[in-house]
Parts: sequence; structure tokens; C-alpha cells
Amino acid sequence: MRIGWAVALAATVSVICSGAAGPAAASTAASRAQVAAKLTPHTPWTPPPDAMTAPLKAALEKLKADDYPGVYALAKPYTERPDFETLPETVRHLAWHLVGLGAWQTDRGPEAHKAFKTSSKLAGAIGWDWLYRSYTAANDKDPHDAVYAFTTMLETDPEPLAQVDDAFIGELRRQALELPRGEQRLMALADDLLDVDWKPRDATGDWSDFWLEHAARLLDRGDVARAGKTMARVTSPDALASARADRRFAPLLRQDPARFDVAKAHAARLAATRARMAEKPRSVGAVNAYALALFGMGRAAEVVTVTQAALERRLDSWDDAKDRPWLLDIQARALRDLGRFDDALVAWRMATRPEIGGGVSQELNLADALLELDRPAETLTIVGGVKPDKISAFGRMVAANLSACANAQLGDRAGVERAFAALAADRDAIPFLEMSGHLCAGDQDGAAAVLIALLKDPETRLEALADAQDYPEEAVTAPFRRAQLARRRALYARPDVRAAIAAVAAVGRVERQPYPAVY
Repeated sequence: MRIGWAVALAATVSVICSGAAGPAAASTAASRAQVAAKLTPHTPWTPPPDAMTAPLKAALEKLKADDYPGVYALAKPYTERPDFETLPETVRHLAWHLVGLGAWQTDRGPEAHKAFKTSSKLAGAIGWDWLYRSYTAANDKDPHDAVYAFTTMLETDPEPLAQVDDAFIGELRRQALELPRGEQRLMALADDLLDVDWKPRDATGDWSDFWLEHAARLLDRGDVARAGKTMARVTSPDALASARADRRFAPLLRQDPARFDVAKAHAARLAATRARMAEKPRSVGAVNAYALALFGMGRAAEVVTVTQAALERRLDSWDDAKDRPWLLDIQARALRDLGRFDDALVAWRMATRPEIGGGVSQELNLADALLELDRPAETLTIVGGVKPDKISAFGRMVAANLSACANAQLGDRAGVERAFAALAADRDAIPFLEMSGHLCAGDQDGAAAVLIALLKDPETRLEALADAQDYPEEAVTAPFRRAQLARRRALYARPDVRAAIAAVAAVGRVERQPYPAVY
């Protein structure tokens, strides 16, 4: 997907909307049984008299009954008793863990974080101490501790990992890069996930870009064997096209060229998503994944058929009806690619409706659709209604890109310059959107400067090379997108851009792709 040219189809709800991810209810439920079994002191020690530990035993019973105020009311005073520090570490660990759980579930976030920082350091600590330390650190706006605690959990007791939402790991991935020595922190996170053979809970999610970037960093360090193990997790055709283009991946391509076959990857993704849809007939997410696989192969008419059949089903026939806005969004893009622009707008507008579950992501996608159809004033109306302080850097970049393009169409140079400043302020979130904004405003020099910088930076090179590939054009394109594609061709034809590509790309690796790019 070429994110630089339009708002992404990605599962952006958890990314565009601001706020750190927190523990799923399932994590707490799953931990209860472990707390009862594993938090009971399990190292040799001389137990205190029963009367001394009675409050903790009572707190454990409260925990089993989901009575978190009761847990806190018993465990907190226990840590304040005068002889507390003389008790065995395993007892103190149990007390602090229970304080943390009680505090977290009764909206005492900072106190919960402090409790888990303590419990995780004491004898008897288990993976849940480190996981809840990570959760509460993220909630406490302490990304350093959130990433550190999570990687420590992976390295010491990864059992709780099966209960962690994919969105939280995605948030840690983002936070890791923003910290000092962010690349090393992200390396540690990805390495640990690789070592424990982590697989996303959402089987329809695609983490190919995550693993591709990790493989590239490993290759930068000369670890070809581990990079090969990492690339075994990369299934996305776009990601494989990126790897084929980057000279760093040449050793892996020579070892196993079949793994990098883009056309086969498209076919494999289609088969896998079709099978998943059959296995999960009550999953909108599975339908979305299959529709996206069809869309990636240029089969828009089939996308409309599949999505329409799903939309006609009763709401109670789905287990994840919350994903219906994305079903409508995918259908809208297919209708647009078939030239059915009015029908596409109907679907996009429906996707924004609150009763459907639409939110900021769908509003921005509607704004993008209106821009493509040469209706920039309506685009700006929607973008103007999105409050920058209520969305993440990702969302702000999307809004700023739309603003740059819409103001350029309206001839408002001051508005374009304000949008450029906003894009520059958050450029690390989605660097390609800064290039896109300059491109649609007719600033080829500015777009080229951004693109060349992306090609030179190892962190962004893969996406830049993927965008540089030779994609067939769609038979039908909306007016704005037709103009933007023409600007793109002119950009990649520039001598300075061609030279920047040649400096990092494998020989002959700007290739003709089997299907049009997905926008």
C-alpha cells in the first residue's frame, strides 16, 4: 500500500485515535488463575504465622471474585504495617502485586505502576508483574519503562503474552522508536518476539512490515541467518517487493528466490484469507482481509460482491460488528476503482455514521474521497472539524496532507504553507505523507527532497523503494488521483531521484509489479 498517496486502508482506529493502549479485560481474567497458583510463595522460606498472612489470603479470595476494591482495601494497609520489610520477599511480592491489581482496577493508575515496579523486583515475580508494569507504565506516560518491562517479561516469563492485544504491541513498537536509542530498543523488542515465536492474536492482521524492518536491521548488522528466520514471517506482497528492491536483501534473495515471488505472495494471501473467512464465518475482520486481498490483485468487482453480501447480513450474525465501517470503506474504494464514484461516496458517508461505529478514521477517509473527486472545500470542512489534540501524530499527518492538497486545489497558498508546517512537525509518524503533501501542491523540488531523504535513511528506505516500483495504472481513476499519479511519474523521472534510487537499490530491482498499487 502506498500510504504517501492517500489515507491508508489500515486498521488505523488504534493508531489515529490518541491515548496509550491498556490491558484487555481478558488479561486480568486470565491472570486470576495464575495469581492463585503462581503468586503463592513458591521458593523455600519459613512462613510467617497464619495470622500474619491472613489479609493476603483474604485478598486472594477477593481477587478470585473480581472484587478489586476489596483486594485493594486488604492489600494496601498490609504494605504499611510496621514489620512489612522484615517479611520474606515472596510475601512482600504477593502484597505489592495485589496492591497493583487493586489500584489498577480502581483507577489509581500511578499507584498501580509504582506497585508493579516494586513487585517485579522481588523474589516470586512472574510474567504478569512485568506485563502489568508495562501496561501501567504506558498509562502513566512512561514509555521507557513500558518498553523495558515488556521486553523483560518476554525474556523471563512470556506466558502472559498470549493475552496481550496486538494494538498494545503496536503501540510499544511506536514508542520504542521515539525513545533515546530507539532503534536498539525496537531491535530488542522484535528480537524477543522472534525468540518466543510470537504470533498476533488477530490472525487476519499482517505484521509483515514489522518483520521486514527487523530483517533489514539484522542485515545491517551482518546477521544473515537471523534475518532469514525473520523474513519467513513476511508474507505481504508489498513487503516482499520492498525487499527485492533493497540491495541489503541480496544474500537472502540468492538463498531462497521463491520466498520473494510477489505474484505467488498475492495468490497465497488470497488463499489464506479465503480459508480464514470460511473458518470464521462470523468475523467481519476475516471478510475485510479477504476483500483486501482481492483488492490488491485488482479484482474490484469481486470486492463489491463480497462486501455487499456481508453488509446485507443481520448485525447479530457477526462477532465483531465493530469492523463494519472498514467493510464499507473497502467497498467504497472498490466502487471508486470501478468508476462508480457516486455509489462510492454513499458507502464512505455511511462508514462515518456513529451508529455503524465510524469515527475519525472514516471521517478522514471520506475527506480523502472528496478530495479525489475535486471537492476540496468539503475536504477542508471535514478536516477542520478534527481536533489535532484528540488524535495521534499519525492522524495529524493524514489531516495535514489532506489540508495541503485541498488548499492547493483552492489556490490558498497560506493554507498550503500552514499544512506544510504541520506535516514537518509530525514527519516521523508517516514520512511519505510529507512528500505527498508537497507533490499535490505542485512543489516537485520539496517532494524530491523528502523522497531522497527517505531513500537515504535505512529506517524509511524499504517503503521508499516499494513506492518506486513500476505499478500498472488502473483503467479508471478519479480526477485528482489521475493528476497526482502524473506528478508521481514526473517525480520518479527526475535525475536526482533516479540517482538516489540507484545508490540503494539492487541492480535491476525497480521492477514491473503484477498489480496496480493499492490506494
